Amino acid sequence: MATGAMFGQGVYFAEHSSKSDFYSRPRRPDPHDVRRMLLVLVCLGNTCHTKVGGKSWTMPPCSHCYKEIRKECQCDPKGVEFDAVSAVTKDNGGKVDFPEHVIYLNTQALPIAEISYKHISQCRCKECL
Repeated sequence: MATGAMFGQGVYFAEHSSKSDFYSRPRRPDPHDVRRMLLVLVCLGNTCHTKVGGKSWTMPPCSHCYKEIRKECQCDPKGVEFDAVSAVTKDNGGKVDFPEHVIYLNTQALPIAEISYKHISQCRCKECL
């Protein structure tokens, strides 16, 4: 879970723990280098699968023009309201390496566990190399 900007001002979730690990650096120095991430149940509902970002989005875009419904969309009538945004991966013509999902209402997420971990000395991940 992270807050980001590629798909607007939402709460971001990843399907792959390696994606979440990238954002799991401690905010305060930790002498044991313990990292934490949350395991969260996320209700995506009617999802907008998009290949383009929308940095100005404060909610999912219009289903017709893919612009921010409150600020930029001029469709009449407005398109179907989406509940969440799912980013299409680069393998499928999108902008992200790994699947990620964005919600704009905190009530769509239910944290169920906090996972504490650390990288081992032989770690071969991108960050440790």
